[in-house]
Amino acid sequence: MSVDARWHRYIYASVAKHLHDIADPIPIDLVVEFLDTRTASWQSASPRAEAVITGPMSKEVSKGLHRIWVDVFITLTSDRSTNDYVHIGHSGTLANALDQCILVRDYGDTGLLDISVLNPIRDDARTVAVQHVTPSEKDEAIHSTIQSRFYGLFAET
Repeated sequence: MSVDARWHRYIYASVAKHLHDIADPIPIDLVVEFLDTRTASWQSASPRAEAVITGPMSKEVSKGLHRIWVDVFITLTSDRSTNDYVHIGHSGTLANALDQCILVRDYGDTGLLDISVLNPIRDDARTVAVQHVTPSEKDEAIHSTIQSRFYGLFAET
Protein backbone atom coordinates (compact mmCIF):
# COMPACT_ATOMS: atom_id res chain seq x y z
CA MET A 1 0.00 0.00 0.00
CA SER A 2 1.20 3.53 -0.64
CA VAL A 3 2.16 6.08 1.98
CA ASP A 4 -0.48 8.57 3.14
CA ALA A 5 0.07 11.69 1.00
CA ARG A 6 -0.64 13.97 3.98
CA TRP A 7 2.46 12.69 5.79
CA HIS A 8 4.64 14.55 3.31
CA ARG A 9 3.00 17.85 4.28
CA TYR A 10 3.17 17.04 7.98
CA ILE A 11 6.86 16.13 7.81
CA TYR A 12 7.91 19.09 5.65
CA ALA A 13 5.98 21.55 7.84
CA SER A 14 7.30 20.00 11.07
CA VAL A 15 10.93 20.22 9.93
CA ALA A 16 10.43 23.83 8.77
CA LYS A 17 8.83 24.81 12.08
CA HIS A 18 11.65 23.14 14.03
CA LEU A 19 14.25 25.13 12.07
CA HIS A 20 12.40 28.42 12.60
CA ASP A 21 12.00 27.69 16.31
CA ILE A 22 15.78 27.26 16.63
CA ALA A 23 16.81 30.21 14.40
CA ASP A 24 14.38 32.88 15.60
CA PRO A 25 15.76 33.43 19.13
CA ILE A 26 19.42 33.68 17.99
CA PRO A 27 18.32 35.73 15.85
CA ILE A 28 19.12 34.28 12.44
CA ASP A 29 16.88 35.37 9.58
CA LEU A 30 15.96 31.96 8.12
CA VAL A 31 14.05 31.09 4.98
CA VAL A 32 12.95 27.58 4.08
CA GLU A 33 13.11 27.11 0.34
CA PHE A 34 9.66 26.72 -1.25
CA LEU A 35 7.82 27.94 1.89
CA ASP A 36 9.35 31.31 2.71
CA THR A 37 10.06 34.34 0.54
CA ARG A 38 13.57 35.70 0.08
CA THR A 39 12.72 39.33 0.80
CA ALA A 40 15.06 42.28 0.33
CA SER A 41 15.45 42.50 4.11
CA TRP A 42 16.45 38.81 4.23
CA GLN A 43 19.00 39.31 1.45
CA SER A 44 20.68 42.10 3.41
CA ALA A 45 20.38 40.43 6.85
CA SER A 46 23.41 39.18 8.74
CA PRO A 47 23.38 36.47 9.80
CA ARG A 48 20.92 34.81 7.48
CA ALA A 49 20.29 31.19 6.59
CA GLU A 50 18.56 29.30 3.86
CA ALA A 51 17.31 25.77 4.47
CA VAL A 52 16.56 23.25 1.74
CA ILE A 53 14.47 20.24 2.72
CA THR A 54 14.76 17.38 0.23
CA GLY A 55 12.00 14.85 0.41
CA PRO A 56 10.24 13.33 2.11
CA MET A 57 11.24 10.07 0.48
CA SER A 58 9.60 6.81 1.51
CA LYS A 59 10.02 3.07 1.36
CA GLU A 60 7.65 0.39 2.61
CA VAL A 61 9.81 -1.77 4.90
CA SER A 62 7.04 -4.13 5.97
CA LYS A 63 3.37 -4.44 5.14
CA GLY A 64 1.79 -1.20 6.31
CA LEU A 65 5.03 0.22 7.76
CA HIS A 66 6.92 2.94 5.91
CA ARG A 67 10.37 4.38 6.48
CA ILE A 68 10.28 8.06 5.54
CA TRP A 69 13.29 10.32 5.47
CA VAL A 70 14.30 13.86 4.59
CA ASP A 71 17.63 15.55 3.98
CA VAL A 72 18.15 19.04 5.37
CA PHE A 73 20.82 21.36 4.01
CA ILE A 74 21.37 24.82 5.52
CA THR A 75 23.59 27.59 4.21
CA LEU A 76 24.52 30.17 6.85
CA THR A 77 25.85 33.54 5.69
CA SER A 78 27.30 36.37 7.76
CA ASP A 79 28.85 39.70 6.77
CA ARG A 80 32.62 39.61 6.54
CA SER A 81 32.71 42.10 9.44
CA THR A 82 31.12 39.49 11.74
CA ASN A 83 33.48 37.95 14.25
CA ASP A 84 34.38 34.51 12.89
CA TYR A 85 33.73 32.86 16.25
CA VAL A 86 30.23 34.34 16.41
CA HIS A 87 29.55 32.90 12.94
CA ILE A 88 30.93 29.50 13.98
CA GLY A 89 28.77 29.64 17.11
CA HIS A 90 25.68 30.24 14.99
CA SER A 91 26.58 27.28 12.77
CA GLY A 92 26.97 25.17 15.92
CA THR A 93 23.50 26.19 17.10
CA LEU A 94 22.01 25.16 13.74
CA ALA A 95 24.01 21.90 13.79
CA ASN A 96 22.62 21.13 17.25
CA ALA A 97 19.11 21.72 15.87
CA LEU A 98 19.79 19.09 13.22
CA ASP A 99 20.95 16.64 15.89
CA GLN A 100 17.60 16.70 17.72
CA CYS A 101 14.52 14.60 17.19
CA ILE A 102 11.72 16.46 15.44
CA LEU A 103 8.14 15.95 16.52
CA VAL A 104 5.93 15.45 13.47
CA ARG A 105 2.56 17.14 13.87
CA ASP A 106 -0.65 16.93 11.94
CA TYR A 107 -0.69 20.44 10.46
CA GLY A 108 -3.90 21.42 8.74
CA ASP A 109 -6.25 18.48 9.18
CA THR A 110 -7.10 17.84 12.81
CA GLY A 111 -5.15 20.50 14.65
CA LEU A 112 -1.88 19.71 16.36
CA LEU A 113 -2.10 15.98 16.93
CA ASP A 114 1.35 14.47 17.55
CA ILE A 115 1.69 11.55 15.16
CA SER A 116 5.35 10.50 15.19
CA VAL A 117 8.96 11.56 15.60
CA LEU A 118 11.72 12.11 13.06
CA ASN A 119 15.09 11.00 14.38
CA PRO A 120 18.47 12.15 13.17
CA ILE A 121 20.22 9.26 11.46
CA ARG A 122 23.09 8.10 13.64
CA ASP A 123 24.22 5.06 11.70
CA ASP A 124 27.06 6.72 9.81
CA ALA A 125 29.96 9.01 10.62
CA ARG A 126 28.29 12.18 9.34
CA THR A 127 25.16 12.56 11.41
CA VAL A 128 25.49 16.33 11.13
CA ALA A 129 28.13 17.66 8.76
CA VAL A 130 29.35 21.25 9.16
CA GLN A 131 31.67 22.84 6.63
CA HIS A 132 33.09 26.34 6.84
CA VAL A 133 33.90 27.88 3.47
CA THR A 134 37.14 29.86 3.41
CA PRO A 135 36.30 33.24 1.90
CA SER A 136 38.54 34.86 -0.68
CA GLU A 137 39.83 38.40 -0.24
CA LYS A 138 37.01 39.71 -2.48
CA ASP A 139 34.19 38.00 -0.59
CA GLU A 140 31.94 40.28 1.42
CA ALA A 141 30.46 37.37 3.39
CA ILE A 142 31.48 34.22 5.19
CA HIS A 143 29.54 30.98 4.72
CA SER A 144 28.99 27.65 6.43
CA THR A 145 26.92 24.67 5.39
CA ILE A 146 25.16 22.31 7.75
CA GLN A 147 23.48 19.09 6.60
CA SER A 148 21.77 16.08 8.11
CA ARG A 149 19.30 13.31 7.33
CA PHE A 150 16.23 12.44 9.41
CA TYR A 151 14.03 9.38 9.28
CA GLY A 152 10.90 8.04 10.89
CA LEU A 153 8.74 4.95 10.76
CA PHE A 154 5.07 5.52 10.02
CA ALA A 155 2.30 2.94 10.17
CA GLU A 156 -0.67 3.11 7.85
CA THR A 157 -3.86 4.18 9.60
